[in-house]
Amino acid sequence: MPAYEEIFHAVNEGILVHDIETGQILDANPTAESVYGYAIEELKQLTVGDFSVDSPEYSQEEALERIQHAVEQGESQFEWKIERKDGEQRLIDVNLKRVTIQGNDFLLAIVRDITERDRLEREARRLHSAIEISMEGIAILDKDDEYVYANSAHAEMYGFEDPDELIGESWRILYDEAELERFESEIMPEIGREGEWRGEAVGRRVDGTRFPQELTLTGLESGGLVCGIRDITERRERELYLSRLFDNLPGVVYRCANESEWPMEFVRGSCRELTGYDADVVENEVVTWGGDIIHPDDQQTVWETIQDAFDVEESFEVEYRIVTKDGGERWVWEQGTGVYDESNELVALEGFITDITERKVLREEVERAKAELQSVLDNALAVVYKKDPKGRYQYVNKQYEELLGLPRDAFIGKTADDVYGENAIEGNRTLERQAIEAGEPIRNEEEAWIGDRRRTFLTTVIPLFDEEGEFYTLYGIATEITEVKERERVLHSLTTVGSQLMNASTPVSIAQIATETANEVLNLPITGVWSYDSEENALVPFATTDRADDLFDEQPVFRPGNSVAWKVFENDEPQMLGDVAAAPNVHNPDTPIRSEMLFPLGDHGVLICGSFRDRNFDEYDREFGTILAALTTSALTRADRELALKQRERELERKNDRLEEFASVVAHDIRNPLTVAKGYLELELEGGDSRHLQKVEEGVDRTAEIVENLLALARAGKEIGEVEPIDIDHVATQAWSTVRTDEARLLLEGETMVEGDPLRLTQLFENLFRNAIEHGGIDVTVHVGDLDRDRGFYLEDDGPGIPEAERKALLTDRQFDDDDAERRFGLAIVTDIVDAHGWEISITEGSEGGARFEIVTADADSTHRPIREGEKYIHDR
Repeated sequence: MPAYEEIFHAVNEGILVHDIETGQILDANPTAESVYGYAIEELKQLTVGDFSVDSPEYSQEEALERIQHAVEQGESQFEWKIERKDGEQRLIDVNLKRVTIQGNDFLLAIVRDITERDRLEREARRLHSAIEISMEGIAILDKDDEYVYANSAHAEMYGFEDPDELIGESWRILYDEAELERFESEIMPEIGREGEWRGEAVGRRVDGTRFPQELTLTGLESGGLVCGIRDITERRERELYLSRLFDNLPGVVYRCANESEWPMEFVRGSCRELTGYDADVVENEVVTWGGDIIHPDDQQTVWETIQDAFDVEESFEVEYRIVTKDGGERWVWEQGTGVYDESNELVALEGFITDITERKVLREEVERAKAELQSVLDNALAVVYKKDPKGRYQYVNKQYEELLGLPRDAFIGKTADDVYGENAIEGNRTLERQAIEAGEPIRNEEEAWIGDRRRTFLTTVIPLFDEEGEFYTLYGIATEITEVKERERVLHSLTTVGSQLMNASTPVSIAQIATETANEVLNLPITGVWSYDSEENALVPFATTDRADDLFDEQPVFRPGNSVAWKVFENDEPQMLGDVAAAPNVHNPDTPIRSEMLFPLGDHGVLICGSFRDRNFDEYDREFGTILAALTTSALTRADRELALKQRERELERKNDRLEEFASVVAHDIRNPLTVAKGYLELELEGGDSRHLQKVEEGVDRTAEIVENLLALARAGKEIGEVEPIDIDHVATQAWSTVRTDEARLLLEGETMVEGDPLRLTQLFENLFRNAIEHGGIDVTVHVGDLDRDRGFYLEDDGPGIPEAERKALLTDRQFDDDDAERRFGLAIVTDIVDAHGWEISITEGSEGGARFEIVTADADSTHRPIREGEKYIHDR
């Protein structure tokens, strides 16, 4: 036993003694302690499963099967993975043997830690597999420069299907003569000195084609070489492509160190075009990017911006100025990122720099234009908003905020439904949808309740589309036209009211229309017309609205000096009182009326329009009130004139009736005795010729003629008959035939046509001709012709004329008791006929000193119209 124990404890392999039936560990040597990490006494308390890894293939059951196999077969060898006491997993080689010691059977487990060997074997296998499947060609040459090994990739690069075809061949068959000379003169000597060489060469394939390669040659102690070859054809093509790309880039691609001078390791692209310097000058640090090219005022900003990005391991963007070789300045934009090693240490920067001078200027112009536009939008009187394709607000101007009483933040990023809920304006959404579908701006009038007021807007919706025709934003511009629409409504109402006022027949109805209009159109319910009473010298209430009647038990009377109303009437100037109580000279300072407008109605009175609310009257209110007052004044004047005219007509009718009645009575009372006298006179004349009786007969005839003239005069001014076109020459000739004498002459010198009553016009000429003959003599010459300045005609004789002082009286005086009664009868009839036609007559001196009667039928510039039946013209005498 001592010899056994000495060997047991001295061997370098771990030994465990197991019970042959239970597998229980009975003993272990010190080496086993180091393999398992447990003390010998601890191992005795464990089973194999206790220190095996947690895996089905290393379970206690699997261990017992292995032990049983060794017991039955006498020996068993296998690998087993254990977990040491410290948790480290190790792979061991186990050799189980059944032994008999001093008559007792035991099972010895001889264990050896093969973890490191297993790792090396696995690495070797992986390396071999990697070499075989590597895209890089790998080969081994002996000291005679012949192949002893080549992987598939190496063989394929040179056009061989099987790597074995290269075994025993010299590598020299794979290169042209020029390359072989380079190998001999440059490459092989360096391998001899340094032990290896790295660089590029040109290989030749079996088919004679050539390809660029990256070559690594490492010398072996045996004198051979290990070759690593990579086909760089694609890389060369890619480099050529990148070179062309860099040369055409609108800027510089670089790699530099993270130092304040930004020393460049690599510069490609348009370096000369950008800076004026060649790339190699910058790469060789003849000129440094950070010290010489970046503008001095921007160097610190560039450094801090880039370092801040690296602190958070992000890429960077920065704009700055550079100073070119010729001293000029340019703006550049740089984008770059950090390059990190395996330990995450920053080793370099890579990035791109491009000229943005023109873009910078353009961007500044755009920003300036944008700021100007923003200022215009923010200060525009119109409401402006902008929405994205999902209907969310992107912008609203100040007017939009003020209109809806919400801050801008309440809109941005939200839809109309989000902001307004069920109160969203459906019409506006419909208009927006129509504009987007139509692909063009749409304009429409919209009404919306804002606060407690319905307001009208002229809204233009403008959809914007990108180059692909995709809708990307929408602008809405709404101009409030509430006042314009209200003004249109008021003007339309005033037009209607104007017609009503012109058709109203009485001052009362006119005043009522005016007050109701002010109430409805101007929204001034306390309205009334105060009429001027000349007897009281006061403005008295004439017509008021129902609200005004309800407000006052008795309407006030305004007298000189005690009210604003009288001042308006007296000065003929309207007054706008936004605060009645604060106005001077108010009739009743305690009045509940808060604001009012007062408009003069000429000589008729004033129109007063009031309200219980404070009103800031504007020019529109003033204009509307002024128009209403003017229409009312005109209507009242017309009504007064028509009333006066009717009264005058009635008075004339009464006078004419009395005159006709008087003339008839006088004619009857005179005609009867004249008839009796005439009868007896004729009887006396039959008895003998008496010169005195002839005089009596002439007197009787003259008296009868006066009676007839009196009747004619009484009836002359009443009216004319049906009018028709009349040739003055014709009617004058006809009248001349009834009154002419052999010596008198009529000269017709015009072509005037008038419209009139032929019988009355004949009577006119008969009376004028008779007047000319009686006062101008039986040889008088009479001229009839056209007027020069006015439309009408004249009649002129060459008699003694009419003194200027008597001319007007002959036409207007109806007293016939003088010696010139006959002339006055005739001219009175002429005047009535002229007046009945609506014409005018005047007497002047003729060209030969006689009397000239001018009858104007119409002004020269006016359009003559026929006189209708029953129409009268009241001559202003």
